[in-house]
Amino acid sequence: MAVTWNDIAAAVGKAAPLVGTLLGGPAGAAVGGLVASALGSEPTPASVAAAVADPALALKLAQYESDNSVKLQAMVYAHAEKVIEANVALAATDASDRDSARKSSVAGGTAKGMFALSITLLALCLGSEVWVLFHGLPDHLPPLIVGRVLGLLDSVCLMVLAYHYGSSSGSAQKTELLSQAPAIK
Repeated sequence: MAVTWNDIAAAVGKAAPLVGTLLGGPAGAAVGGLVASALGSEPTPASVAAAVADPALALKLAQYESDNSVKLQAMVYAHAEKVIEANVALAATDASDRDSARKSSVAGGTAKGMFALSITLLALCLGSEVWVLFHGLPDHLPPLIVGRVLGLLDSVCLMVLAYHYGSSSGSAQKTELLSQAPAIK
C-alpha cells in the first residue's frame, strides 16, 4: 500500500506540529508540496518521510515552520472554519428535510392517516415482542424466521420513531468521531 500524506503527518508533526496538522487534512497534498520544496526532496509522501527522518532536515523543517507560522496558522484556521461551515450546513439540511416532510404531511392532509399508521405499526411491533416474550416461539416456525421477522419489526419501530422525533445528528457525529479515533490495542 502506498504511503499517503496522512500517514506521515504524525512523523512530520514531531518536527513541525502545524505542518503535521495540515498534512493530515484535505490540503495535505498542497502542504506536502511546500514541505518537499523546503526540504529539497521529491513531492511524494515517502520522500518527505525519509527526509524528515534525517535530523538536519527535520531541523530545517522546524525552521520553515517557524518562518511561516503566521501563514500556516491561517491555513489551519481556514480549514477549521470550512469544517464548521460544512457541519452547520449539514445540520441545517437535516433539519430542513425533517421540517419539509412534516409540512408536506400536514399540507397534503395525510397527517392523521400517518399518525394512525404509526400507532398501528408501533402496536404491531411491541405486541409481537411482548407475545413472544410471554408465550415463547411458535412450535411450527423456525426460530431463525421468527427472529428475522422480529428484527424487521424492530427496524420499522425505529423508523416510525425517527420520523416523528427525528433521528439523532449526535449519533452521526459520534460515529464520525469513533471512526477517527485511534484503534485500541
